[in-house]
Amino acid sequence: MYLKNVYIVMRCMEINTMKLLTGLFFMLLLISCVVQTDKVDDIVNDPVPSLPPVLSVFDTIETDGFLLKWTAVPKVTEYTIYESAVDSDADYTVLDTTGDTLYKKTGLSPNTGKYYKIECVVDGKLLTSKSVRAETAGVLTSTGDITDLTTDAKGILTTFDSTKNKKSPEELIVLTLNLHTYQETAQDEKFDIIVKAIAEYDVDLIAFQECAQKKDSPFIDGSTTIRNDNMAYIITKRLKQYYNLDYDFKWDWAHYGWSVYEEGVAVVSKHPITASQSTWISTSASTSSIISRKAVYSSVTHPDFGRINLFSAHLHWRTTINNDQTIQIQNLQKFVNDNTGDSVATFVCGDFNMQPTEYAPWDEGYNAMTDSGEFIDTFYVYNPAANDMPEQSKYDTVKGDTPGRIDYIFMNKLAQFTVISSQIIFTPAILGTVTDHYGVLTRLEYSGIID
Repeated sequence: MYLKNVYIVMRCMEINTMKLLTGLFFMLLLISCVVQTDKVDDIVNDPVPSLPPVLSVFDTIETDGFLLKWTAVPKVTEYTIYESAVDSDADYTVLDTTGDTLYKKTGLSPNTGKYYKIECVVDGKLLTSKSVRAETAGVLTSTGDITDLTTDAKGILTTFDSTKNKKSPEELIVLTLNLHTYQETAQDEKFDIIVKAIAEYDVDLIAFQECAQKKDSPFIDGSTTIRNDNMAYIITKRLKQYYNLDYDFKWDWAHYGWSVYEEGVAVVSKHPITASQSTWISTSASTSSIISRKAVYSSVTHPDFGRINLFSAHLHWRTTINNDQTIQIQNLQKFVNDNTGDSVATFVCGDFNMQPTEYAPWDEGYNAMTDSGEFIDTFYVYNPAANDMPEQSKYDTVKGDTPGRIDYIFMNKLAQFTVISSQIIFTPAILGTVTDHYGVLTRLEYSGIID
């Protein structure tokens, strides 16, 4: 009996010890969780460290200066610009302060180089950019440099030299380019490449397709349609900022791209736009359908040539023999005919998603534009082998799984212009690619009388 009582007492002590240890374990676990939670709270509440501005240089046509540009730093309202003849901290002096992220330096002599850096303060912390050397006379030594453009004996654009590429007063230059709706990497740098080519090649008229803006981005001041990330708006804004060039544009959208972007087409002009209109060319007018398509038109007044009509369109690709693309091309033609009027030229540009090197009915859209004799394919005029079969890849304006020549600049046959040259640009060899399409650039000469 005694031994039994001793066993019971020992068993009770063992159970109580286990309970005590278990309680201590959970208490320590709870304390650990609280400590870890505090650490997590500290991490979550710690502000994300601000990064210094990234400075680059965008050269301009002038030989007495250049444009400094840098990335914005959150919460910063003032940047200090430093300048030095040598890249030594002791020699930098304050050039200016600004609340902008652009600064145009002028007053220098040709072939003059200096060093620059940007400073700003965030929450009491000084942030300094890496130094960048910039030189006048068109020399660009910062990141994002692109090859200067020049032309060969036939006027083909190869590299750029602004002193050799000045067009004559009788010339008109037209560009069409599909912008790929913000699907590019390094989009900001590619905007700059496009801007540089437009400005330095002195392009008069431009047609953009897949020209988009985010559906929830803020509208620019005074507009209920154009948002602050509209691709045509950004390009024309930079033309003004970088080169002090005034380009105007008209834009409209037809459907959502990737459910995020308002995707459409635009016309851009160096000369005054006096009238503009857009219309549905597809049977569908649903912004949720990728088949939905619009065309945009502007009447442009050239100071020497007179009225020029410019159209930009992006047709849906053909998926069956009987397809909406046929209706779209017919509606586009009607839209063009209704707005041609008394003019010296009409240009119908864009991504037509069709090519002449396909068999019927896949070539129907191209033939509809050219067989009537009302319009000519300006690229084909200068490159008569472009429509030969089998298709030659050097004439492709889009690569990938379904390559082909699908981007065009059509001009009415009665236009008072003759084609000087027409070529594909923004390729790996010429300027570098900026979208999944290549651009088409046509140079024309006015055959009328300039007052």
